[in-house]
Amino acid sequence: MTLERQALEAAIEDAPDDAARYAVLGDWYQQVGDPRGELISLQLGDRSTRARREREEVLLRTKGIRIAQPQRAQWRWGFVHTLFFVLTNHAAWEERRDDWTTTLLQPAVDHPSCRFLRELVVDASPGDDTLEFLSATPPRLLEGLAMTCNELDLAHVGAGLARLIKLNLSAQLIVPAAVSLPRLTELSVPVDAMTIGGLGMVLDALPSLRKLTLSSLETFDREALFPITRLNNLESLTLRADKTTRSAVAAIFESPLKDSLRTLDVSRSGMTEEAAHRLMEWAPKFARLGTLNLGEAAHE
Repeated sequence: MTLERQALEAAIEDAPDDAARYAVLGDWYQQVGDPRGELISLQLGDRSTRARREREEVLLRTKGIRIAQPQRAQWRWGFVHTLFFVLTNHAAWEERRDDWTTTLLQPAVDHPSCRFLRELVVDASPGDDTLEFLSATPPRLLEGLAMTCNELDLAHVGAGLARLIKLNLSAQLIVPAAVSLPRLTELSVPVDAMTIGGLGMVLDALPSLRKLTLSSLETFDREALFPITRLNNLESLTLRADKTTRSAVAAIFESPLKDSLRTLDVSRSGMTEEAAHRLMEWAPKFARLGTLNLGEAAHE
């Protein structure tokens, strides 16, 4: 790697959402005859014409740019922005059960096209393997992580993940821990996967949390929502459940959430008619609530 390219990539690391910096890097690639330069230029521009879309598909299949599963990636400005890694899609995963993170996952995230990877979606069990690997060798700009697995122990969240802003967990069993994720603002978690006390332990350790999605295959009542009633700065709350009772609505209304929430989405929470009626009655009394989604429409 040349010093000039290093400097241009370092500039992007300093401001990874600045399109102009990618454009400068793209010019450098074109000057050295690398097809990624054309890809950057194309993805920075208008891709509405059929000819440009077809040219983009050709470039995405070019050696040095092509990744193993291009349909499982979202691209932005010449690089993969979001990578979807599904372990069972790999022909070798049965033989790599003990070292799949280093032999299958690592080559994927280390690919040149993932140089500025921002989000990673991993469908693989056990989840502890993923957490340990990413905590030790995280992609430099990784800010979003979504995990689907059978079980995971949050004690495996290490310093390498401290950059995370968004974390989406889907598991049957989650062993809670006081995780150190100082920048995390968005969390999605199934409450059925841990105890009420365990959920409280996790939430209490996230001082920057602003957006929370809770899912349950059972019922949200006052007891189930107790851990979130201690949150003082939550701005967005989404509930997904089979049933949400009036006592759950009362718990939210009687907590600091009444003064902090800007968005409340209960459109898929199985809210009872009594609970929905009570929420509509109390909604004007929420200090900052701008959007209430009860189902078919959002009430602004």
